[in-house]
Amino acid sequence: MKRPLSVGAWLGMLVALSGNTECTKNHYEIEMKAEGETLRRKLVCHRQGDKEAVEFPKAELDKIAGLYAEKLPTPEPHTHAFSGSFKGKTPDDVGGFGRYLTMKTRMGTGSGYMERFRGHDKVGRQLAGMFLAADRLTDLLIGWAGWNLQEEPGFPALREFLDKDLRGDLKDLLVYLSTGIVLEDYIDDAFEEVWARVGLYLIERGYFGPDDLPKIAVAVLRDEASSDERHTMAIVRRFLNTKMGVSASHDFLQDSKTAERSLKAYVKTTQAYRRRLVKNEKVEPAQILDDIVKDLVPIEILSTDDIIKVELRIPAEPYISNGDWNGENSTVVWKESGIRSQPKLPTFHYAFWSEPDRTFQKEHFGKEVLDGMALGEYVTWRKGLADLEAKEWDAFVDGLGPGEDLAKKLDSFRFSHEKDETKTSLAKNPKTSILKGLSEQESDKSIQENP
Repeated sequence: MKRPLSVGAWLGMLVALSGNTECTKNHYEIEMKAEGETLRRKLVCHRQGDKEAVEFPKAELDKIAGLYAEKLPTPEPHTHAFSGSFKGKTPDDVGGFGRYLTMKTRMGTGSGYMERFRGHDKVGRQLAGMFLAADRLTDLLIGWAGWNLQEEPGFPALREFLDKDLRGDLKDLLVYLSTGIVLEDYIDDAFEEVWARVGLYLIERGYFGPDDLPKIAVAVLRDEASSDERHTMAIVRRFLNTKMGVSASHDFLQDSKTAERSLKAYVKTTQAYRRRLVKNEKVEPAQILDDIVKDLVPIEILSTDDIIKVELRIPAEPYISNGDWNGENSTVVWKESGIRSQPKLPTFHYAFWSEPDRTFQKEHFGKEVLDGMALGEYVTWRKGLADLEAKEWDAFVDGLGPGEDLAKKLDSFRFSHEKDETKTSLAKNPKTSILKGLSEQESDKSIQENP
């Protein structure tokens, strides 16, 4: 079965049709190494044309050089390399925002790396902007319809449909579209389901019935042989008549060229067009429409994704990450990929890991009891305690040692301010994790004694 095209495929065709055949991309390779509280970072970048490497943009190169302590020699022409150490915030070299976090306790250390490359995470505001554009488009359609059909007896019903139903339906469809654009980067054939959902939505909302689908498909095919889309426009006229409850002529919708002339003529009467003229801007009606469409679906159609590859060397396997773990060289690898453009979710990398203090844990518990995510959660909890709570907990742990009553002591601990023993202790989660580690220790011991 022939599959519907993904958004990426549609954008690819639009780029080709635009005549922009030159494809030049920046390539970035980032190598990092966690060194305690600092992150050692090396960036290698070059700009690749269709056939060969070309010079990297000087403004961006100067910006990157200002972020790093050292510029490294490179054997290849047009390739540039930089190195430096960073604490906390990652450099804004490729563009975006990132953090390297590390927190140390006596039980061990928890660390994390997160970085967004370019784009933004203002998804709520982006969606609000799309909704605002949907309102502008709806208002424009209402005005255009009234400009042509004001005297028709069924216009009030049509106006109500446009103002209430279409306005809300456009926003629902934008949510579907945005969701599909995001999910197609994570789920195979995600956009197929979006197309199917949109089709069912339009049927449910009364835009067409199942029996109309063949007629619409054939009308589109007929119009491929012409340049005026008159067969498709005939379907649009019949739909408007059903909403108006009367049979109107709709002369302005006889074909796509007539509709385009009418719409551009109406745009010249709008306040948006007149405001641009007052500002002495040279503006065509098509620009007003383009602005709305651009805000309606803010897809960077003519952008070509730059390429990025990232590696992070860390002392332990991460307990959560969206990269691939290479145990041979203790490295998290994010494979070479394009830096995603809006409205997709920006390219985002993360990894969290922990390092147990085995000497300390063995001294007080007889064996390592916390590692991986359990230790990471413990470190977060311990660093979040108030000063008095931290002192009480540390003093309690200092008094612990391997023995038969260790589990009982752990189970009985409560902070001094926790007077009501019927309420859950703030230390419940770390105590549970340590007790689980102790029970696994006893299970391992039992297996060794009774193979």
